[in-house]
Amino acid sequence: MSSHMLNIKTDSKLQMFYVNVEGGSAYIKYAQPQDNVLDIKETFVPEPSRDKGVATELVSFAMDYAKSKNYKVTPTCPFVQSFVDDNPRYKDMTNKIKKK
Repeated sequence: MSSHMLNIKTDSKLQMFYVNVEGGSAYIKYAQPQDNVLDIKETFVPEPSRDKGVATELVSFAMDYAKSKNYKVTPTCPFVQSFVDDNPRYKDMTNKIKKK
């Protein structure tokens, strides 16, 4: 099922998904407030690797990881929320973010 092109790794101790790219490491940081919930807090891609689909690939990987474990995702990171909005197949597994 996976179509991920990057060699993304998972570090559950540091609560992140990461991959080495030009300019350093690109990553997603998350929290796990409940056993079956990932709250994706931050997405980062180093400047030389931006606008090359790295962030999208990371978010897709994180969402597929969560889906494989039957987790719900709270897309706190605005990029992740935008990704979910653009990819309806993930909407059923996301928690709504309360607007401030």
